[in-house]
Amino acid sequence: MGCQTCTSASNCSACQLGYSLVNNLCVSSLPYPCASMSSTSTCSACLQGYTLSVSTCVLSLSCNADSSCTGCPYGYYLINSTCQSCPSLPNCLSCNSNNGCNLCSTGYFLNSAACSACNSNCLDCSSLTYCNQAASGYYLDINNDGSFSGKVYSCNSPCLTCQYNSNYCLTCISGYTISGSVCFSNAKIVIQIILGPGTTSSSIFFSSDSTATQLAKALTNVNRLLASLCSLLPAAFKKNDPLCQNILRITSMATGSIAVGMELSADGMTDSGSTETLVSSSLSVGIDGASIISSSVTSQDIPSSS
Repeated sequence: MGCQTCTSASNCSACQLGYSLVNNLCVSSLPYPCASMSSTSTCSACLQGYTLSVSTCVLSLSCNADSSCTGCPYGYYLINSTCQSCPSLPNCLSCNSNNGCNLCSTGYFLNSAACSACNSNCLDCSSLTYCNQAASGYYLDINNDGSFSGKVYSCNSPCLTCQYNSNYCLTCISGYTISGSVCFSNAKIVIQIILGPGTTSSSIFFSSDSTATQLAKALTNVNRLLASLCSLLPAAFKKNDPLCQNILRITSMATGSIAVGMELSADGMTDSGSTETLVSSSLSVGIDGASIISSSVTSQDIPSSS
């Protein structure tokens, strides 16, 4: 029903107006109480209990006058060929008698002829223990045969919404960008390091060297210093930026110390906080040719690219 073109008897490829393609099936997306539409905003026919008026369906119970009703709109039930109002039951859309409900609003399920609310993590359910549509931040569990189990589980941060499992992200929380089904941090890691004289015979410069000699040796061995710093960074950074030395900058030089500054994109890392700790830990071991007097590693958020 509603299929316009198909690839087989059970697989639709396009749907008629008022229907949406879901898993190769055409599911009605007609706004109640339209029975069919001539355009995306115009009803051409109405469900029972409604009359078409200027392309809009309006409630009509004229069949009650001569007891000729064959069907009733939501909120009414058919008895003796007339439409009678359902009893006042919260969140009830339809009833089959004056005794109770037989259809509930979305977010509620039928419970002994009354409507009970679904759990807060479920937007639509058949019972309190079987969910049909998970709320944002949750996903529906899938059985081994591909069917839904009715169980709901929460997405793992930084997923904002997910499906299939807790780590298959569809959208991300603020500060992260989706790539495939993974959320990557938008943060950048800012590093400031103060290097001092070395303490081994292979050191680049020593505290006993004159100011001119220290600066000359440091300038001569800049590439060695940068290569040594790059070798300490986590593998993810070197993988994403093989020319690591291009992102390091010698910001100043003075007697007894050299200041090095750099910015690293946390792209490829799913947690900028963990990345910050990882970089700090790497730098704590020292570098070839100099000592690390002090280091500062911080993460800074940048606007999301999507």
